Amino acid sequence: MRKLTDFLSGGMSRSFKIAFTLMFILINLSVITINTLYIQSSIRQQNESLVDMVVHLTVFSDDETVITYLEHYGHTHEVFLFYETADGQYRHETDVEPEGGQSYPVIINGVEHGTIVIDNAQSNLLMANLTYLLILNLVIIGVYIGAIHYFNKGIQKANKMVLNDFKRLHQAVYELDFSTQYRFKDIHQLAESFELSYDNLKTMQTKHKDHVEKLAHDIKTPLTIIQGLIEGVVAGRLTPDQEMKHSLREEIERISQLIDTIIHDTATELIHEFDLSALLDETLEKHKVLFEDKGVELSWQIDRRVTLLGSKEDIRRVIDHLLMNSLKFTDAPSTVDIQLKTSPKQLMVKDQGQGMDKETQSKLFKPMASETGSGVGLKIVKSILDRHHASITVDSAFGEGTTVKIIFDS
Repeated sequence: MRKLTDFLSGGMSRSFKIAFTLMFILINLSVITINTLYIQSSIRQQNESLVDMVVHLTVFSDDETVITYLEHYGHTHEVFLFYETADGQYRHETDVEPEGGQSYPVIINGVEHGTIVIDNAQSNLLMANLTYLLILNLVIIGVYIGAIHYFNKGIQKANKMVLNDFKRLHQAVYELDFSTQYRFKDIHQLAESFELSYDNLKTMQTKHKDHVEKLAHDIKTPLTIIQGLIEGVVAGRLTPDQEMKHSLREEIERISQLIDTIIHDTATELIHEFDLSALLDETLEKHKVLFEDKGVELSWQIDRRVTLLGSKEDIRRVIDHLLMNSLKFTDAPSTVDIQLKTSPKQLMVKDQGQGMDKETQSKLFKPMASETGSGVGLKIVKSILDRHHASITVDSAFGEGTTVKIIFDS
């Protein structure tokens, strides 16, 4: 696995050096090619001008003047020359005999008067050209080295900024603090993606915790009923008849369904019209033994044929929670009254228990709102009633008991 530092500095720097070196070579080749063509053209023109001058001097002067001019020209231009007239009478040769020079005929009035051989190998024009190329290459090499140094510093600075942004991102993810600012937009967007993923995960965890908390709270009711029935049998107050066995089987099945819901997270809600009066009768009979064991009287007045459209199991949970809260916070001797009325369609649970102060009532229907522990159950009740378009009110005073009233939307 490659290190980010090596990748940023090595890869980019190497690519730049290769590209800049290729550019350096191409510039040199271009300059040399253009300069060579220019020098060749200049030498050709210079040589042709020299031949024209020799013709001019021959016509208007004499060959001796031509020889004098050639001696002076060869010395000042550092050009090797060889000149000889056609009759061989006049001849001029520089100190070093030309080698491989170019021969030019001297034509006067259509007649070849002589021949001049010019070797520009050591001419001052070529030397000036070589000096120019040398200086140009030195300048380009200097620019090359300076550019490489400047670019390397820029790469190192950019690498440092990128690495610092990644360090900030790592720290932000570790501390779950995404308020950090970054230099690079891409890394900022990456941090936003991390934050969004974290928020989604946190929301899922919260929902899952809330779901499990509610289901675990629901299990308490059937367990309490089973415990009350078994304790009644052990104490000899109850006889394990067929009806009790049926009640035990029902509560065990409820627990099994709740456990399956927790494991598989497959809560189902069957909406249909059911007899609320019969459901309340059935639920009160199961809870009656628990109230009797605590010495609390459970009384009820139920209007018949009160029906409701909704989830029967959810409404059963509502009744269970209300009854268990009343039982938990009511001491013997006391009475808990249950009323179900047809018009308006409402359910009321009234106890003479501990009651609640104003501060506790203001925090109801929130998870873990009450120090007495009733927060989770009441939140479950409120969420179920909201789905059934029903309202709930709580009237309570500390030391005077609590009245819970549910009004169903007809």
